[in-house]
Amino acid sequence: MFWTWLPHGQKSQPIQHGPTAGLGVALSAGTANPSVFGGYSIRFHQNIGFALGVAFYQQKVLASKYAVGDPVFGSIDSDQLASKAWRANLFFGLTLRFGSDPRTGSGANGSGGGAEDPGPE
Repeated sequence: MFWTWLPHGQKSQPIQHGPTAGLGVALSAGTANPSVFGGYSIRFHQNIGFALGVAFYQQKVLASKYAVGDPVFGSIDSDQLASKAWRANLFFGLTLRFGSDPRTGSGANGSGGGAEDPGPE
């Protein structure tokens, strides 16, 4: 789930941009691990957007006493061979909004809420 902070001055602009943060779940090998991420987003006409940033989540990594390519003798299970560690990975996101432009005042409930709407007084 993404959250993007947009300055009020960008409300009626065709191109909007701002910092993005979020929470999610990384699914891997039948396990669900929490993830957090942060980056930057840019939106065009409030209907299509792109986000780029860094995601942090737990991944299985080779235990420190082993090296890639080393033979393993005996019987060991995956918990002995690998451990979980928080790692950073680059992410790219595409966001789509299927609806009317909220700036035009033609929202689904007819209330608008666009740039011309002065809001509650």
